[in-house]
Amino acid sequence: MARWNLLKLAYSFISLKKRFIFAFSFITMSLYSQRFQILNIRTLQPIENVQAVLFLKGTANQLQRSDYKGEVIFQQTDIWDSVVFFRLGYKRQIMEKVTNLKIILLTPMQNQIEEVIVTGQIIPSQKYQSPFKIKYFTAEEIKNKNSINLADFLQTENNFTVTQDAILGSKVAINGMSGSDLKLMVDGIPVAGRLNGNIDYSQILLSNIERIEIVDGPLSTIYGTNATGGVINLITKTGSKYKSNISGAINAESIGSINSNVYYNSSNQGHRVSIGAHRNVFQGWDPRADSLSQAIKPIWRSRVWKPKEQTMFNTSYYAPLSKKVNLHLKLDGFWETLINKIDPNSAFQSVVQDEYYNTSRYNIGGTSNALLTKNLEFQNVANFNYFGRITNFYSQNLKEGTRILLKQNSEEIYNIFGRSQIKHEFKNENFKLLYGADYNMDIGNSDKLDTNQSSVYDLSFFTMANIKLNSWQIQPGLRYSFNNRATVPVSMTLNFRKDLSSHFSSRLSFSRGYRIPEIKELYFRFVDINHNIQGNPNLGVELNDNFQFGIDIKPPKSTDSIRKKLISYSSSFTTSYFHKQNAIDIISIDPSKNEFKYMNVGDYYGLIFNADNRVKYKEYLFSFGVSVNGYSKRFNNLSQQIDQFLFNWTSNANLTYHFKKYDVKLSSINKFNSTNEFVIYNILQNRAETTTIPAFMYSDMNLSKSIFKDKINLTVGVKNIFDIQNLQVTGFSGSVHSRSNEVNNLWGRTIFTTISFNFEVLK
Repeated sequence: MARWNLLKLAYSFISLKKRFIFAFSFITMSLYSQRFQILNIRTLQPIENVQAVLFLKGTANQLQRSDYKGEVIFQQTDIWDSVVFFRLGYKRQIMEKVTNLKIILLTPMQNQIEEVIVTGQIIPSQKYQSPFKIKYFTAEEIKNKNSINLADFLQTENNFTVTQDAILGSKVAINGMSGSDLKLMVDGIPVAGRLNGNIDYSQILLSNIERIEIVDGPLSTIYGTNATGGVINLITKTGSKYKSNISGAINAESIGSINSNVYYNSSNQGHRVSIGAHRNVFQGWDPRADSLSQAIKPIWRSRVWKPKEQTMFNTSYYAPLSKKVNLHLKLDGFWETLINKIDPNSAFQSVVQDEYYNTSRYNIGGTSNALLTKNLEFQNVANFNYFGRITNFYSQNLKEGTRILLKQNSEEIYNIFGRSQIKHEFKNENFKLLYGADYNMDIGNSDKLDTNQSSVYDLSFFTMANIKLNSWQIQPGLRYSFNNRATVPVSMTLNFRKDLSSHFSSRLSFSRGYRIPEIKELYFRFVDINHNIQGNPNLGVELNDNFQFGIDIKPPKSTDSIRKKLISYSSSFTTSYFHKQNAIDIISIDPSKNEFKYMNVGDYYGLIFNADNRVKYKEYLFSFGVSVNGYSKRFNNLSQQIDQFLFNWTSNANLTYHFKKYDVKLSSINKFNSTNEFVIYNILQNRAETTTIPAFMYSDMNLSKSIFKDKINLTVGVKNIFDIQNLQVTGFSGSVHSRSNEVNNLWGRTIFTTISFNFEVLK
């Protein structure tokens, strides 16, 4: 018994010692560190990913980022002046030391279906504070569409036209302007590697995209060339509510498409790591692939939609680099193989020639941010992008199953991009200023270039101001560029926004954008048995003048009324007019010989009317819109022109309803495209002609069910309910790779299923 009492006494002493050490440590930490917990003022839930900057004698001393508990800890801070807390979607808050608060309550910006944007803005702000026309898509909307790539996602959006090229992939046009007028960015970094002036949007996979921001209209003042029609900015996922989690999905379509992805995310004391991989396999499709083609194989080998395999790998690392700077590093890789199998001329031919197109993309770069003072932010971007495409031509022996490499063509583009800018928000919040410089260089290396290796680079300086005068907001901007291949005009913009009432505001803007000819347009030369495509070193710079007027309907300012009605909405009505001068296009010189050449063909005009609406009411998420588009083209040195505007229109309606009782979501996605008649240049007969694409209706529907508390999600559905397939074009057509009377559009009705998962590793 004595021994037992002695043990209890020893245990009590040890416990007391532990308590003493804990208390001493806590007191020491309290003396030499500052701990804050950041909560949402409405829900009192922790807010992750809040950047907090501690100031000492007016200078930024430490920078931290809140964890999944909303906690921020500053070390050795017995003397400090203030702390600035800021996060996208919340009002910035400055806490002085004299307040002695440990819990920080951040106020979300007004509920606009989360429409807080960064693209083209001086300071991240809500949609109705921007003078530009903005479209915004949340992670929920991306998920509801079940789109694998960006081309699929934009297929059902107004203002966008998606077409397919058998070899060059998906092409996207905005408001009738070609893909070369649309700048695609990921986290504010331009995507390099254009083929025939367009980026293949089917190569842009969406598995790691948090939201999509689209600015409809010229943004050359901020982003330079290729932004005369608009900008698409994809924002990647950077965080998780868990310390560590693993997520992924498997999707299969009856057309013969299987894709899968898996991602691991981890966060610890402000440091974040994300690693992911994506694999997509498509077996190809042909509208002629019926019982007859099956019976006469291997004669029928070619498919209109070519088989392809895609693999993507990406990593991301975010860290507080020092007391004043945070750093976000990215490393991405993408590989695609597209196969073009050639049909034999007869059942007796056993040797054919096949083509394998191998595409590689590598991207490595980083973004750093430093809050120099409470109202001054310094941002830097440095990025290297590699795009390579190797075409292998094989002699394929169908009888023996062997092949021999005949020849290989390669083309490479190295892109170097750098950007430094300062965002200055003055104390009275009525004046904001953005100024900086960027550098962009494309180096081409290909046996298809006249000079084998060529480069185009430019150095630009830009500035933009935002001035608030009562109910008016004025935003002027200028950009001046030096380019080694062309004389670039000064790009300018002048934007006005006025609050007409508490519910209505109006926008009026003028912008002048430009597009510099690209390497391939200048120096491309490719001649073989199937192609004859010539570049043109004498191409001039495209100019685009754009006028835009719009009215926005704003939700009530009272957050209480929004909460009672459980509704938020977004509505805009916009009229745009543009005039593109010195338009660059690839022209069919002689269709009988399949000869094409890049040329400044003339002037393009556009008149567009848009209405976009998005409503979130209780468990409904509804978006609908109408776009009426009129276009006119005036070609150089033609006496026979088509002077009138040719109009077409589109209408879309997307609905998602959440059956909370069963945790089931129903999504319906619909878009109607009217008959589309447009003007082309028939250089063979030296006249303007019209080409018509018939009207069609595209519809998807799917059901999704969450199980095991959202750890697993199952989705089943049908795409292209009305079984729309390739569209027949009437009139002359000048596509490089497509047959003159048919346009790749859709591959018919398919049934799909998706299984996604999200498991926490450490919470």
